[in-house]
Amino acid sequence: MAGLRYQFAAQSTGLFISISGYNDKLAVLMQHVLEKAKGLVVNPDRFAVITEEIKRGYENFFLAQSYQLADHYARYLVTEETWTVDERLEELKS
Repeated sequence: MAGLRYQFAAQSTGLFISISGYNDKLAVLMQHVLEKAKGLVVNPDRFAVITEEIKRGYENFFLAQSYQLADHYARYLVTEETWTVDERLEELKS
């Protein structure tokens, strides 16, 4: 009824958590969401599968249209904290 909601989003600088709504229980929701996020247990097998999917996506990135590649590198040049696809691939290897 109060429109309470939360959202997780990955950004270039890290994980962004947004909590919103019109209720005095907003602080309770925030505490609950942050406790769940803090206690997250990652299944190693599932993590390996997701890592492989991300790696394939990064490798296939270079098969994209030339304007998409140009846009990626243009954003890289003007953004203070970001990484190229090559840098991300290198990190996945480690």
